[in-house]
Amino acid sequence: MSFSADTRLRRHSPGMDQTDCSYTIEALLDTTEDASDRVMAAVNHGVSDFVLTSYDGSVSAKVRLRLPGLAATNHCFGGREVRVNWAAMTIESGTQRLGLSRTELRLLAALVEAHGRIVARADLVLRVWPDGEMEQAERGNALAVYVHALRRRFATLGISNVLRTARGSGYQLTEP
Repeated sequence: MSFSADTRLRRHSPGMDQTDCSYTIEALLDTTEDASDRVMAAVNHGVSDFVLTSYDGSVSAKVRLRLPGLAATNHCFGGREVRVNWAAMTIESGTQRLGLSRTELRLLAALVEAHGRIVARADLVLRVWPDGEMEQAERGNALAVYVHALRRRFATLGISNVLRTARGSGYQLTEP
């Protein structure tokens, strides 16, 4: 598996302070097939931060993956061209660029992949919080909060009424 990553390397030496440094690396990650499948499943669920540790534990690195081919996509929302940079976690229209949280990005990805179809709330909850990191009741409330946040992001870009609530069903991202 090949990737580009921003990393913060921490070296542990017995009896000495930890040494930190930051840099960008190009790397070839040699893993078992099972480990590669787990990494790709995590990436498909929006995970980009990983901690890699040497076998003996003397070196660990926190890495943020940037996979080729996932960089950016263009869409038309509310009659405006919108560019979603999946790697940088931003959306932009014209000269305006806004950052998105990982959760907002996962929500947007699920809605974009539906190509204008209604996505059931339960499906969105599973997609946005795949590991069940919060209680089911909390996830339903959190979904409404993140939908509202995404609507605010679109409004800041001058785009309104593109994220529609389908009463009793779910949500729909309308593209003309």
